[in-house]
Amino acid sequence: MAGLSLKNVTKYYQNGHVAVRDFTLDIADSEFVVLVGPEGCGRSTVLRMIAGLEDISSGELLIDGRRMNEEGTREREVAMLFENCVLYPRMSVYENMAFGLRLKRLPEKEIDQMVRSMAQHLALTDMLDVLPDQLTEAQRQLAAVGRALVRSPRVFLMDRPFSSRNAKIREDMQNELTALYRTLKTTSIYATGDPVEAMKMGTKVVVMNEGTIQQAGTPEEIYDVPANRFVARFMGNPGVNILEARIREENGQLWADLKDAQVKLPEIFFERLKQGGYAGEEISLGIRPEHVFLGSRDPKDPSNEVYTISGENCQLSEDGLLLTMAGEDGIFTIRLSEPEKGQLGDTVSCYMNKNHLLFFDKETGRIIL
Repeated sequence: MAGLSLKNVTKYYQNGHVAVRDFTLDIADSEFVVLVGPEGCGRSTVLRMIAGLEDISSGELLIDGRRMNEEGTREREVAMLFENCVLYPRMSVYENMAFGLRLKRLPEKEIDQMVRSMAQHLALTDMLDVLPDQLTEAQRQLAAVGRALVRSPRVFLMDRPFSSRNAKIREDMQNELTALYRTLKTTSIYATGDPVEAMKMGTKVVVMNEGTIQQAGTPEEIYDVPANRFVARFMGNPGVNILEARIREENGQLWADLKDAQVKLPEIFFERLKQGGYAGEEISLGIRPEHVFLGSRDPKDPSNEVYTISGENCQLSEDGLLLTMAGEDGIFTIRLSEPEKGQLGDTVSCYMNKNHLLFFDKETGRIIL
């Protein structure tokens, strides 16, 4: 196991395309880091540079404090699991897992101990003599993980290893991999395009877009305090609702003026908004779907504003737990606490928990508070 650092790492190609730009990240020994972002954000390129499969155009990669830019894959002692990883079909599970150890010319007794120990961690002990085509899909995935980890790599890299599997297999493998990590504590970096998977698996989540880091932090930090509008919209299922607003000060009170409504802001936001010079300015207002509620009245605060929208512009998800409303500011979603089974009326009423509002600078997209 090892800690590693990427310092101002950039990857560009001869055609001028920059896949990763000024990527700086410290990963502690035994940490499980998830790189997440949309297709083309650079997450796979980062893994390939760490593994030595892609040259680093500029910047520096350190593993345990040692510069690794010029070192080969073998010297870096990393293992990488790709999407649709394939076992050697004519080798048993045992032989698949032993293959890399034999390349290192380890004694057979040591190889046997390592293979059987890893198989026990993965509940594959009874499958060691079985060929891959006799395994279930989940067992083949576990065997591939075991083949990578049995070599005790300093760093374990995974590039969307289960993305093409069905939902049940993906969930099972996420749980298995998380449990295995808790046991082995191998320094791990996992790349995915699924924000829900990222929040579930990582001890640290790194959100990427267009080759750059947008935010790095714990899942809770990423979710509760997104660094900018992109992170807020991308991280969630669904992401933050964004409304365009203008902050207005009147008689010592701050309001957020929307296109069709006025929101009286709680006092907890006054100081930061006024100190930042946002009174009289346009901002982006964010609220997560679980902090919006159906109803023509807020039972905890009767003075809270209630908003209405045409029922013709609303749509319920199949399970009845997500209500999507199409308004002038775009799509607005409410996460319901229980399935809505009745028919939507001509209008739909809702209110927000304003203490959970997020404020973003309209020009830069960065969070204000």
